[in-house]
Amino acid sequence: MLDEKVLSKEVAERLVEYRRHFHTHPELSFKEFETSAFIRSHLEAAGVEITPGIRGCSVVGVIDSGKPGPTIAFRADIDALNMDEKNTDKPYCSQNPGVMHACGHDSHTAVSLCLAETMAKHRDELRGKVVFLFQQGEERQPGGAVMLVEDGALKGVDYVIGLHVSPEFMAGTVAAKSGPRSAAVDDFQLFIHGKGAHGARPHLSHDPIMCGVSIATELQQIVSRVKDPQLPLVITIGKFAGGYARNVIPDDVEMMATIRSYDPDLRVMAEERIREVIDCVCKMHHCTYDLIYEHGYPALITNERSVQLLKNAAGKLGWKFEESESSMGSEDFSYYLQVCDGCYFHIGSGDGVERMLHNPHYDMDERCMVTGFECMLGMYNELAFES
Repeated sequence: MLDEKVLSKEVAERLVEYRRHFHTHPELSFKEFETSAFIRSHLEAAGVEITPGIRGCSVVGVIDSGKPGPTIAFRADIDALNMDEKNTDKPYCSQNPGVMHACGHDSHTAVSLCLAETMAKHRDELRGKVVFLFQQGEERQPGGAVMLVEDGALKGVDYVIGLHVSPEFMAGTVAAKSGPRSAAVDDFQLFIHGKGAHGARPHLSHDPIMCGVSIATELQQIVSRVKDPQLPLVITIGKFAGGYARNVIPDDVEMMATIRSYDPDLRVMAEERIREVIDCVCKMHHCTYDLIYEHGYPALITNERSVQLLKNAAGKLGWKFEESESSMGSEDFSYYLQVCDGCYFHIGSGDGVERMLHNPHYDMDERCMVTGFECMLGMYNELAFES
């Protein structure tokens, strides 16, 4: 059995070193070339076997103890976001214009890389196999997780563990909850084709703007009057573009939207009704349309056993446990939970300053990585030695 406290002291400085390296050199989804090379070189140096046949920038490492036991996987997402960092006073500020680790993936990767190096060094103390999933493209659909599943990276895995930093909790806190944790996400892009005219002669037009406004209004009726009010559903139109001048009715309008839900049947119903609304309203306005409807990540559902596993590990290590709230955000870790059992949890990264995720000012209390590292090891010990 691995001693979490002793080993975390050994890697504490390296966690910060790796995190700051990744933060300084962020890369966008499916373009994590340097990040992937860095991870691969360190895994190879540690004697971790690299799995062949993995597409793109994802890297999968395996440690086989040669002893009977479960196969446990740890996942880290390695991609960054498309934004300029504003923490220019930090020595580890992004050096890549327009790219920033504003969602904490730099720390996730640092924790998993240190975990892989540590477990490789102490492989004689392990049981079963350990798999490390360094996953590309979590921030961009179709998501790197589904590609790793298709490439067989989860074959034979009994349990998968993933973490995410959360500035909502202070460092030293771990958080999770059973049931829905993040929502399924679908998107659509709609092009409405009408007939333009002078703004003073609207009767000569088939106005795509008014058609789009009607669609936007009717879509919210699905949320408030069609679905069960006890089931969460969000339909958000994030883009509505069209027109050239104040006195010209345009020919075309573009709309883009995101749809979030937990319940799979509601997800299907929402798509059916959205398509009906678009078709019927366009006909009423004598407009035609082109609709691109894309299915994204499924909902992430955590079971009670996983939450209890985290509670047990955190309690033994002296970390505070809190119940997290469900989110209508999305997370492609959900693809792994369709293949095997697993736990997805949060580690508090708050430092007393409001630093929300996906924000150009985002930063963290780096001590949170020790919490994550110890909890990962603690859950491994629970699964490999005490189950």
